[in-house]
Amino acid sequence: MKRVIIFFFSMFFFILLLPLSKAVTTDTIGGTTATYDYFGAQQAHSITASASGILTTLGMNIDSASGNIRLAIYSNGAGKPANLLGESSSTIATAGWNDLTIPGGVSIVASTTYWIAYQQDTGACKIYRQNGETGIPRRYYSHSYGAFDSTWQADDGDTSNTLNMRMTYTPAPPTIIYTNLLFNWLKNKNKLWFIGVK
Repeated sequence: MKRVIIFFFSMFFFILLLPLSKAVTTDTIGGTTATYDYFGAQQAHSITASASGILTTLGMNIDSASGNIRLAIYSNGAGKPANLLGESSSTIATAGWNDLTIPGGVSIVASTTYWIAYQQDTGACKIYRQNGETGIPRRYYSHSYGAFDSTWQADDGDTSNTLNMRMTYTPAPPTIIYTNLLFNWLKNKNKLWFIGVK
């Protein structure tokens, strides 16, 4: 009888924790046909989430690195950035992909539009972009290098020169309800001898 309980208990945990093994999701915009810099402003490009999860990093692909960069994520409001959801710390730029950690456990919802915003503290930093019209909206306004505004300000915009950027997120952990119920049932029945609980 004890062997049956151990097997059932182990399988129960295996089934519940299996979703945690899913691979991370990365959504990418822009290309590498040209380079760009936008010093003295904060600029954002729209991106639509392909899945749901918890945001871990925002990334920017840099050709010629110089100075420091910041990245942030905004919610969407009437086709432009709205409220700041999370931002990175100031980070020294390096050539290639710069994936900056976004703390705070920002929730990403599938098929929802977000905005990846960036700042750079020198015009010598050249960022990869897709040259010309891309159809992906971008918004921008003048801003000194530093913390991102909590709400997006009056701006200008177009749908060209999309920077090569990405967001990476992990699946949200499942809500485990029956585990505690099973644990309590086994404890009350005094069947948790195999993990040392009486």
